[in-house]
Amino acid sequence: MRRGKRIALGIEPLEIEKWLQALRRENGLANPTLDKTRRVMSLVYKHSQRHGLIPRGEECNPLRFVRCKSTSDYEAIILTSGQAFSMLLCLSERLTNYGSHPEWPTTSSHNLCATVEEWAFRPAFAQENIECRPEGGSSTLLFHTTKLVPGQKGFCVSTAPLLALEFPHVITCKFPLWFSMVLAVLLFSAMLLPAQMQSPKAGPRGTSVSAYKLIEMKVTGTKRYTPDQMIGASGLRLGENVSEQNFKDAVQKLGDTGMFTDVAYTYSFSPAGTKVEFQLADNDKLVPAEFDNFVWFTDQELVQKIRSYVPLFRGELPLGGDLTDKVADALQAVLAERGVNRAQVDIRRPGEGGTEAGTVDRVIYSISGAALRIRNFEFPGASAVELPLLARAAQREQGDQYQRSKLRMFAGFDLRPIYLREGKLRINFGEPQAKVVHETPDEILLDVMLPVEEGREYKLSQIEWSGNTLFPTAQLAKMIHQQPGQPVNAVQLKDDLDNIKPLYKARGYMKATVEPHLDLNDAAGTASYKLEVKEGDLYRMGEIEIEGLDDKTTARLREAWTLRQGAPYDSSYAKRFLKETGDLLPPSIKWGVTIHEDLNEKEKGVDVTLRFKPKGAT
Repeated sequence: MRRGKRIALGIEPLEIEKWLQALRRENGLANPTLDKTRRVMSLVYKHSQRHGLIPRGEECNPLRFVRCKSTSDYEAIILTSGQAFSMLLCLSERLTNYGSHPEWPTTSSHNLCATVEEWAFRPAFAQENIECRPEGGSSTLLFHTTKLVPGQKGFCVSTAPLLALEFPHVITCKFPLWFSMVLAVLLFSAMLLPAQMQSPKAGPRGTSVSAYKLIEMKVTGTKRYTPDQMIGASGLRLGENVSEQNFKDAVQKLGDTGMFTDVAYTYSFSPAGTKVEFQLADNDKLVPAEFDNFVWFTDQELVQKIRSYVPLFRGELPLGGDLTDKVADALQAVLAERGVNRAQVDIRRPGEGGTEAGTVDRVIYSISGAALRIRNFEFPGASAVELPLLARAAQREQGDQYQRSKLRMFAGFDLRPIYLREGKLRINFGEPQAKVVHETPDEILLDVMLPVEEGREYKLSQIEWSGNTLFPTAQLAKMIHQQPGQPVNAVQLKDDLDNIKPLYKARGYMKATVEPHLDLNDAAGTASYKLEVKEGDLYRMGEIEIEGLDDKTTARLREAWTLRQGAPYDSSYAKRFLKETGDLLPPSIKWGVTIHEDLNEKEKGVDVTLRFKPKGAT
């Protein structure tokens, strides 16, 4: 798999981030578009993993480590009353160009009328018709309102002049007295307010400037946050002058976090000041945040430090919104305070890019660019019998990069079986804890503790079977090596159950499983198993394909294949067939062969492909 001339597995996450930044800088693409591009690229990698073009490990998809903001940086421009009135006054300068011609072109006068109507009159006369017509030849445009009024013989049209534009360079206003007074008030209010302050929405008549001071903020609907926490998150400050635009900005800011499914507000003016109430609906679809290798802090310390930057963070995150990125920025600041300037905070969302919604079950933060090496392991709680076995298994991890998520898997897949073989079925490993023992600018050495709760030993009391119809219980029981009264070897039992599956597959039951249900008696120290067999559907032989051989050899092999289409499928037949027909292959070449079984769920059939390749060929 390649991208251009680059091998896909050789592309680094930071290269992709720089490329996305270049798209934003050079092509003007917005954050949501770049985020969609990142997600599509991630799906390409997952599709390649699904078809075996690249390895299926998470580390083979660099898009999981690429950070890309998903929120738009668009900001609406709000005009104050003074700015709006200034635009009206500036019309004379802009309209001079229209009057530089001796005659009025039809299109120019039409555009001019529309411009003046939209900019100056439409907001004030939303319920009335505004008309524009030339007067005095073509040197003047007269704007007036028209409306129907009752008369002696029904309704008649009443007109009221608004504005007369005289060209080439003269503009005269013929406003009604009441309209002139409104414009004067707007101009006077714009002069009173400081230029740097946004003009608040007009309050009731008689409202003083002090009425715009925020004196109370109430929050309803949320069960997750207190009013004090919401004040910090909204960006509003009690005692400061506010406008309705400030409330809109606060709503936008809260909504962008993704922590709420609905955000609304109401406010009121009074001579004492302004009161605002936010109505919120909490988002219940949150996932936990995990900190993988921030070895200088405990999880509780990190949460507290993050909350000083992101007040809404409480250890859980929404699947959408910008809170995830804000937490990453806060972690970057925390590292800078600690003096760890070479580390980069990365975000992983396990399950992202899946075909079903809601597959992301957590958000993992980790750091890259810092060498965090494991020097030694300790296993507090382990007995003297198992401790040497644990230490021997841990040697493979010494010297590796420290990651809690990786050590959890190590404990589950490598250490847990040590106890399961001895019948200690309640074995539990605590969270890995790292301690910095030596730190230089180039390397940090760590000692890691993995707490152990061993639990007691359990002996097998009995095994019961259910659901098996194809094979008798006695035949299946012979394949289990466990005997009553012996310590339970759960690892051996799993291997025995896995060995039963080929027995069913040889009869065409390709999805047969045996599910163990464990019942522990703590008082007696015994364990009993109920083994439930789910045989599933019968699959039949479909088509046979042979690849990699010449036509003559392919034809001979097809003729020798005796498992006919429609017969119950036997998954062991292909291996026996290859062993019995080896003399039909060209003897001068050593052949390698792979068997691929493709299940057709709709037809309940199995299509088989035999792929031959000379050994040593690439």
